[in-house]
Amino acid sequence: MRRVLVSCVIMAALALVPPSVQLGALRRGERLASMPSSTKPAPKNRRKKRKPAQKKKRGARPRGNVANVHWRAIPARALRSHPLYLGLPPARDVCGEGGADLGRAALFRQDAWRWDALHAGRLTGSRVAAVCGLLESDAANTLRIPKSLAGHGRALRAASHLRERPDASLLAEVFRDGDYDDDEDAGEWCADADSAYAYDWAGSPDRGGRRCGDAMAARLAWGKTQEGIGMLAAVNALEGSVAETGLLCAEAPGAVDRLAERWPVKPRTIRPAPRKCPVGASPDGLIIYDDGALDVLEIKSVAPFVRGSGNKTMELYDRGPHDNLAPWIVPHRA
Repeated sequence: MRRVLVSCVIMAALALVPPSVQLGALRRGERLASMPSSTKPAPKNRRKKRKPAQKKKRGARPRGNVANVHWRAIPARALRSHPLYLGLPPARDVCGEGGADLGRAALFRQDAWRWDALHAGRLTGSRVAAVCGLLESDAANTLRIPKSLAGHGRALRAASHLRERPDASLLAEVFRDGDYDDDEDAGEWCADADSAYAYDWAGSPDRGGRRCGDAMAARLAWGKTQEGIGMLAAVNALEGSVAETGLLCAEAPGAVDRLAERWPVKPRTIRPAPRKCPVGASPDGLIIYDDGALDVLEIKSVAPFVRGSGNKTMELYDRGPHDNLAPWIVPHRA
């Protein structure tokens, strides 16, 4: 009876096994009683999860804690001695030409205290964005202006600056003889027929004494110290002549004519524009074409310093020139 029961169980199990499986088992000499176990469902092939692609590590960049913002810089005193650059005269010559005249304010160099004093109560490009409200929190977020350049405090400082009311005593002090802080023009330029430029710099770069330990301070200082290189590039690349200029006051008659006294080409007449609010501009330079037309020249240098990590505060990263102007720079050109 037991044998009959076992045979029935085996036959029932074999009935559930496909014939191809039974034939293969018989050829391999396997026991038929073990065949029912082959009817179990095969385990599912679980797909292995792909590991996320690892980001490539960026190449090693020079790192440090102090930025040399004077790297290969050419000082303004050397640029003024370039044979093709129309630099401004020293303050000694400007003050000795006559009395206080707002039109001659354009002859003071931008690195002199007289140029800075003439900005009292005057709206210039550096304060246009703050006055127009472009640096307020909502507008700054829309224009994607960095937080370091935005804030309501800039509007308050601009309003306080515009409340100043300079009088005749300011002009008298500015044009007073003495207290000159101009650097003497000194530069070595040589003509080389094999060079791509008319004149090559033969002197040593301006090493300066200032070193910046913060990336933000380094970027701000870089734009000023490297301005001479940008002006030299304009002298070498542009067709017109490049001239240095001081503060151009909109209501002052003959400001451009005073500059043009030392130019090889006389510019077209520019009439003064009286305004309720004194307005002025101090571009980096002017481009004078052969037909007397003028263009404004502004130099913007892209600093190669970014914030570092670890025990170093900065890294060198050359991002190249930008495709367009930043929104906080556009009002500066107006």
